[in-house]
Amino acid sequence: MAKPQTPIPSFKLDSEYRSVHKEKTATSSFGMDSTSNLLDGGFGLYSSEGVRAKIGPLKSQFYRIGFCLRGSLDVDCGLERFTHQAGTIHFNFPGQLFSLQNKSDDML
Repeated sequence: MAKPQTPIPSFKLDSEYRSVHKEKTATSSFGMDSTSNLLDGGFGLYSSEGVRAKIGPLKSQFYRIGFCLRGSLDVDCGLERFTHQAGTIHFNFPGQLFSLQNKSDDML
């Protein structure tokens, strides 16, 4: 007998998404780290401060661009896994399966 499948959670970029990707309110003054508001109701710019050690799998209903300046983490984009490390960029599009894990302590 087949095991019932659990639906993959899907999120839009709004003030409630903050708790999905951040552990707590960041103390950084970078971008929008200290607020859950969005620019023009739909854009956000955040640092890696307070990013959860593991996120997903989930589907984001927004575009995501990630820059890594230091450290590393594993990012799943669709069915592919990449090591996001210093000097790399990753992109996600709406509806794409996304997760991250294995975040190094020095990731920035």
